[in-house]
Formats: sequence, C-alpha cells, structure tokens
Amino acid sequence: MAKSKQPDFPKIFPEDHWNRPPLRDRGDATADLTYGAVGMAITQWEMLEDAVADLFAVLVQGQYSIAQRVYGAITTSHVRREALRNAAEIVFRNIAASEEERNTFAQLLDNFSRASARRDDIAHAIVMGFQLSREPNAPMEDLGCFLLPPRYNSERNHPL
Repeated sequence: MAKSKQPDFPKIFPEDHWNRPPLRDRGDATADLTYGAVGMAITQWEMLEDAVADLFAVLVQGQYSIAQRVYGAITTSHVRREALRNAAEIVFRNIAASEEERNTFAQLLDNFSRASARRDDIAHAIVMGFQLSREPNAPMEDLGCFLLPPRYNSERNHPL
C-alpha cells in the first residue's frame, strides 16, 4: 500500500544546522577564550533545559513546581524528550491539534535532540593547545587552543 505524501511544512532550521563544524586550521589565541566559550555554551544549554521543563509543566497541566521537579528527576535527555513526546501526544489528541501543530512540535523535539548531541560534544571535550614545526629544526608555530573529544571517545574521533 502506498504511503500518503506528507505535506511539506517549513523547517525550523536548515538540514545541516546541527552538523559538527568543520575542523579549523587555527584555534583560539588562549585557553581562557575556549574555556569561556564552553562555559557560555553550557549555560545556554541549561537555560534551554529550564525552558523545556516549563514546556513539560504546561503539557502535563499540573502544578508547576511539581512538574518541573518530575522533569528534573529524569536523568537522561533522551528520556526527558520521550516524556515530552508522550505528554504532547495526549494533549494533542485531547485538543484535536492540527497536523501542522504536531509537525512543528516534532521538529522542535528533533532539533532539541540534535542540539543535545552538539551539547555533548562540548560538555565531554577537553581544551588542548597545539604547536607545530613545519620543517625540521624550524621554530614551533603556535596553532592555538582547540576543543577536542578525548582520545578514548571512539564515536567522536575519526581518522583524518
């Protein structure tokens, strides 16, 4: 049986938005710049998690502080997204949400999931500085500081 064509809804972000950025030739001038960017990114992520906890509270239509506490007790982001997905499924059924509303929510969760992977890249990385001598006996050239996955993390390390 042929599957019916889904309507084309506008995407929230371009398809490649959450791809890992390309490797750079030069890193940050100092480790402090990299550490500061990591701190900013993790802080922004926690602000997003807090907003998503608010969304969960709205979806379950319960007491705000209880709903946030329950959401926070779920320790993995994947399971939190599943809790959101399940709560939304019931709410959308109860309010007879349109296909467009359901699709927008699904895109929101998909982007949240993809952003979570980038957050993990940042939170589970290490700052390393590099120097390189381009010729034998030449002075070392400072290439700067980079945020890199630890060597043990085979999922995030690929041969060049």
